[in-house]
Amino acid sequence: MSQLKRQETIQLESRKPINIEQAKRRIQRENTNIIQDFISKQIKNPQTNSYLPNIQKRQYEDSSIYEGTLQNNLRYGIGIHNFSNRDVYFGSWESDCFSGKGVYIFSSGERYQGLLKDGHKNGQGTYYYLNGNKYEGEWLNDQKHGSGLATLISLNETYEGDWKYNEKAGQGTYLYSYGDKYIGEWKSDKRWGKGTLHYSSGAKYDGQWEDDLAHGKGIMIYANRDTYEGLWFKGAKEGKGIYKHVDGSYYEGEWANDDKNGIGYNL
Repeated sequence: MSQLKRQETIQLESRKPINIEQAKRRIQRENTNIIQDFISKQIKNPQTNSYLPNIQKRQYEDSSIYEGTLQNNLRYGIGIHNFSNRDVYFGSWESDCFSGKGVYIFSSGERYQGLLKDGHKNGQGTYYYLNGNKYEGEWLNDQKHGSGLATLISLNETYEGDWKYNEKAGQGTYLYSYGDKYIGEWKSDKRWGKGTLHYSSGAKYDGQWEDDLAHGKGIMIYANRDTYEGLWFKGAKEGKGIYKHVDGSYYEGEWANDDKNGIGYNL
């Protein structure tokens, strides 16, 4: 019996205390209401509790139950399936697979709501996590893929941009809970390529990134308006660069481990 793949829980350090049980109860209430609404409109007459025309009931060997329309003894059209592991899917079916618009509720309480194809999350859809986080965007074969918005309630942070096989990849904007904002390229869930980090202090780094750190050529404008333009290595000034102070003085030369090193001169 085909079932939908549950998304991995986002494992990130929480900076904003939340009540997980409260979030879970809220989602479970939503799930109950959505199921009841579907049944009353698509499956049973709410006054008589009898099946609507063309609705049939079928119980499978694993004790799971399907209520909906059939074609050639296959689930087809509209229906709800209660799986033996307590997962529930309701919505559109085609050739015995959920396909089209539907809702899949996992036994944990997490929910996917959107488009499916051949039994997988495909197209536009929203995944609701138990901790209040959610992803709204495009999917490909059960993975976040394309354009999407991740709202991390547990962190008070958001990411909006490109995804590739469940990871941030391409262009995207990340808003951090402490006020920083990164706009630029991503790879393997990390800042990687060309990007700009706006600090809440007023400072700004614009340049190359690798493995989530400033790496390559870049310009840093500090909160006091001093500037550094030059090479970076794993988040530190390293190689040739020029540091200009707001009073007009500057150092131009070599750097290592974020400090002046080797050949250079001050003016």
